[in-house]
Amino acid sequence: MKITKVLCSVLAALTLVSASFISASAADENSKADIKKATVAPVIDGKIDKIWSHAPEIKPTQSGDNPTEGLKDKSYFKMLWDDKGFYVLAYVADTTVNPDVAGDAWKHVANGLELYVSETDAKEWDPAKAYKANGAGGTGDYIVRLASDGNGIITSDLLPADKVSFKTVVNKGKDYIVEVFIPWNKTDAKHEVGSKMGITFKIRDDTTGNGEENGNVMWDTLPDGNGQHRYWDMTYCIPTVTLVAGPEITPEPPATADTLSIVLVVAAASAAAGFAASKKRG
Repeated sequence: MKITKVLCSVLAALTLVSASFISASAADENSKADIKKATVAPVIDGKIDKIWSHAPEIKPTQSGDNPTEGLKDKSYFKMLWDDKGFYVLAYVADTTVNPDVAGDAWKHVANGLELYVSETDAKEWDPAKAYKANGAGGTGDYIVRLASDGNGIITSDLLPADKVSFKTVVNKGKDYIVEVFIPWNKTDAKHEVGSKMGITFKIRDDTTGNGEENGNVMWDTLPDGNGQHRYWDMTYCIPTVTLVAGPEITPEPPATADTLSIVLVVAAASAAAGFAASKKRG
């Protein structure tokens, strides 16, 4: 009798473990990427800090119209998060960055990075509600458009532009980098290890110099019931990502007076040795 009870208990425990494993696996299948926590926050300066090496590359998977050759294959996105908000790095292999042309606000950013965000992964089907349901009881949905020339930022009404920090560095004829920090806008939601959010990344490409988007590449949007990828007005169509723990990194200590003295002594010795060698050759 006791043996039977023990066996039943073991089987029940195994069933619970199995069920929880299956549930976790099913949930993971809906997530397109794990986003690591930034244990050291990147500096928003358009340079690729060491902390970015811990964030996996997210490659564009889709393209529209006629983007610049190599834009889809060579570009990539990276993302990190912390208790204050999230960070995005975009490396854009655009060799023909045409200047943005003033005009309609939403068309002004002809070259640049575009983000479609749902902080609570709302998966909204109704265009009348998507990107509009912010504030108390809302879902933290918004759109951000950042110009490649670093002079333009446009956000949907739900995210004030002055909350966003970003920097763009253009290597003319080669590529450009966009680095951005966006504070959590949905402050009454939990943003912690295991939380889900929706986001997709899009690169706008003005290939003709007419001041409008003529091509684009982006990441993994989903089709709606009619097979259309309406990421711009349905948060259902933007991918899910999972916030996970980050690497243990000890920040480098600031240089002390002793450290600086050693550096100066070494530099002076190196300079003296170089001068002596050149004099000897002369």
